[in-house]
Amino acid sequence: MVDAAMAVGEGEITIKRVPVKSRMSFLPKNFGAQFMLAERYLFDMANRCIPKEQYSGYFHYEYINYADGAKAPLLRHSTDEQIEFTNLFGRTEIVSSRCASAILTTLVLIRLIESGRISEKLHDMFCDQYYLLFEAGREFARQDGCSREFFNLTD
Repeated sequence: MVDAAMAVGEGEITIKRVPVKSRMSFLPKNFGAQFMLAERYLFDMANRCIPKEQYSGYFHYEYINYADGAKAPLLRHSTDEQIEFTNLFGRTEIVSSRCASAILTTLVLIRLIESGRISEKLHDMFCDQYYLLFEAGREFARQDGCSREFFNLTD
């Protein structure tokens, strides 16, 4: 089931939600031996960035599939509402759930990259995914009318 399609840069991407029966393998498949660390970073970042009133503690796992065959995981907050999101520097903006999810996933990738606990191969893969997700987040923001807010949170 494809949940959404959109154009980014030169090509189109699709977003596909991972079925419930495949949830258990999503983190190990996408974050390798560091999947437990990725999960810890995800919940730590969510607790820091999303207000308790809006944070359900549940994430949908999705894939962003690019026209050129590239693929990136997206840790999607369970709500489709606007979210008050606070970055690590204390700046707070209202953004769409999918923008917040793209930012949150990039923060997890950054923490994994900076941890020094990953192989060179995973390092390169996470860097590539970071840039793919950042571009998708920019497109989400454009489509959702929160480009300025996305910029303020990420730059």
